[in-house]
Amino acid sequence: MDQARKRYRDAMVNMLKKQFPVKILLDPVRTEIVTAGYPSQGPDTAPVTIVEFSDFQCPFCGGLFPTLKAIEKSYPDKVRLVYRQFPLTNIHPFAQKAAEASLCANDQKRFWEFHDSMFSDQMHLTVDDLKKRAADLKLNTAEFNSCLDTGAKLNSVKKDIEEGTKAGVNSTPSMFINGRFLSGSQPYADIREIIEDELQRQSSANTGGK
Repeated sequence: MDQARKRYRDAMVNMLKKQFPVKILLDPVRTEIVTAGYPSQGPDTAPVTIVEFSDFQCPFCGGLFPTLKAIEKSYPDKVRLVYRQFPLTNIHPFAQKAAEASLCANDQKRFWEFHDSMFSDQMHLTVDDLKKRAADLKLNTAEFNSCLDTGAKLNSVKKDIEEGTKAGVNSTPSMFINGRFLSGSQPYADIREIIEDELQRQSSANTGGK
C-alpha cells in the first residue's frame, strides 16, 4: 500500500515539476550507515554508495537482485554496492544460515559469487545445500563447513540486524542510497532517479552551484 501511494504521489510530483520550474535546495534526509569492512563491489571512490540490507530467502530481495545488477552495469564507475545482512528469521527459516554462509564465503574472498548463486536459486538454502554450493564454487570446503557448523558468523549477522534496526530497517529489501532510505523491491527507474539526483547534487556542489 505504501509503495502504491508513493507511485501515485511521485507521478503527481513529476507532472507538477514539468508544468512549473522547480529547484530543490534542501538536502534530503540522510542516515549514516557504516560501510567499512563489509562486502562491497564497485570503486571505493564512487560518488554514490548503495547499502542494501537484505535476506537471501526473501522473494522481494530476489526480485531486486537483477535490478541492482542492471544498476551496476549502468554505473560501473559511479556506484558502489555494499551488502548488509538482515535475515527475517521469523518467516524465513533458512535465511540465518544463508547469511552466515555468505560471510563464510567472504572469508575466502568469494562473497559475491556465493551471493549471486543464492539469489539465482533461492529454493535451495538448507545447510546441506549451502555446503554443496560451496563445493560447486570450489571453495575450501573444510574451512567453509567448519565456519558454518560452528556459527562463527552468528554475531556478525546479529550486529548487522541491530544496526539495521537502529537505522529504521524493518523489512527487506531496504536500501540507503548515499544515506537516503528506500524500502522495498523498487523498480530500476526509481533507483536511477535517486542516483541521478545524487550525481547532479555533487556536480553542482563541485561547480559552486553554477
